Amino acid sequence: MRTYGLGRMRSLQVDVLDLGGALCGVPSDIAKEEDRIDAMRQALQSLKEVTGEDFGYNIEKWHNYLQSSDEFKKAYTFRSGWDEVCAGVKELVADKDHSRRVELAQQTMDEEM
Repeated sequence: MRTYGLGRMRSLQVDVLDLGGALCGVPSDIAKEEDRIDAMRQALQSLKEVTGEDFGYNIEKWHNYLQSSDEFKKAYTFRSGWDEVCAGVKELVADKDHSRRVELAQQTMDEEM
């Protein structure tokens, strides 16, 4: 998995990439799996709080919703991070480890409830 820099990315952009386990700002060679899972859970919570929606860990649904939403489109499609977000979403959706990470994130959430 590649490393996604924060640069001038907006929080919604970072949240969507972190939702996929990208762990933005942390080099992929030092990112720990448990940190990725924690980032996924935090990103989901943040997206739900900000938008009032819940698409779970479905990166594509979040991506489509945010880029078409009148309320969130401007921030989500912010030009300095947009190309990286689009490429990242495609990469994360295709990542063979994503479904396993989602299961782990959901298990951890269920255990805390």
